[in-house]
Amino acid sequence: MNYYQELVKIMIYIALIAVVLYISMKLFKNRLHGQRQGKNMGIIEQLYLGPGKNLSLVKINDRILLLGISQEKVEKIKEWPVEEFPEITAEKPGSFKDYLLTFRRDVDE
Repeated sequence: MNYYQELVKIMIYIALIAVVLYISMKLFKNRLHGQRQGKNMGIIEQLYLGPGKNLSLVKINDRILLLGISQEKVEKIKEWPVEEFPEITAEKPGSFKDYLLTFRRDVDE
């Protein structure tokens, strides 16, 4: 038995499996992202706060909503016109975390 040939076969199989997994992950990611966006609304970003609790930044038509979501209810925290978020209208959402930090700084001042 030639161990070198067997080792080469194993490495080729591992490389093929890695390529298949990578392609599958890309296809799944694109399909998942497509489910998060509709024609008139979509989730821009979500921030996990704890078990069953998160903040969601959602675009609905020409409005941006900050929603607090728990297992018991969904509550609108704040609403803005989409024009106040130029990075979202340019199809490149900014960092929700950075936005929340600027909001916190506004409250502290």
